Amino acid sequence: MHKKSLLLSSLIYVVFCGSSSWAATRTQLEKYVCEATIFIETEYGTGSGVAFRLGKYPRDKYILTAYHVVEAAIENKSGIKMRSHGMPKSTGQATELSGWHVFHDLASIRLPEGMRKVRPL
Repeated sequence: MHKKSLLLSSLIYVVFCGSSSWAATRTQLEKYVCEATIFIETEYGTGSGVAFRLGKYPRDKYILTAYHVVEAAIENKSGIKMRSHGMPKSTGQATELSGWHVFHDLASIRLPEGMRKVRPL
């Protein structure tokens, strides 16, 4: 695991596992964070995102990423390929955003059907 990933998982471990209401081992937490980490690839470059849920239904899962990562692909109507870092077989494609904010450099993409097993943060 990269140093930055290890640092992030350690921080999340301290925040979430510091209370007795949610206890997990470091290994369980790393798996959970890896599954929610999404690798994004377009013909113009690569980036990353994180899976999150807005509601309780499977269709309420989204990927949050930086707008500049997907901007050219959206403008040129080319595909955005995605895969989970922790679940390599969980892949999907998207051609449109569900929301974005250019000034804050944020974009959200509905989680594709092929990635429905990804557990969001």
